[in-house]
Amino acid sequence: QRYPNQAGADKCIEADNNEFGFDAVCRSNPVVANATFLGSNGAGLDTYGVHFRRGTDFQFFNSIIAFSNNEAVRISDDATVARGLNPFPGVGCNTAAPEVGAHDRIAVSTFPNPVVARTQFSFSMPEAGHAALDIFDVSGRRVASVVNASLSAGPHSIDWTPENGLVGGTYFYRLDAAGAPTTGKLVLVR
Repeated sequence: QRYPNQAGADKCIEADNNEFGFDAVCRSNPVVANATFLGSNGAGLDTYGVHFRRGTDFQFFNSIIAFSNNEAVRISDDATVARGLNPFPGVGCNTAAPEVGAHDRIAVSTFPNPVVARTQFSFSMPEAGHAALDIFDVSGRRVASVVNASLSAGPHSIDWTPENGLVGGTYFYRLDAAGAPTTGKLVLVR
């Protein structure tokens, strides 16, 4: 919801009873039921899922709020809240929600990148298994196979020297291991 006197839309919903006359629009005492607010707005300084302020009497019923930048719910001027915040049912969680599928991926680092003569791929296998590390050009054509073998659990460092026939530009690597592919970008300087 965006109102004309607001500079940005960095909150999903904002409640304000206008008791101090700061806002032209009065949005007091709303009731939200069966709503889901999800977000990661990075544009504003104050990025909240829901912001209650100045005497609001706000109620949530069967709703989910998850916001990743600052806070999911923020209460300002809480001394003026008329009857308090009334969540039904209320469940709080201070645990950060991981990116979907992020736990399945293996973190890969490349150094140096940009690549001049060679680069080294470093990663750690959570368990022993097959790993395939390939390099692709921007059209999606595989230009090199760095590794295609069974690897033991633990850390690995694998060197790659680009063939002389590869032109300078952007390339992508893909590591297929541990059940989920990990991709990244390389820049080859010639």
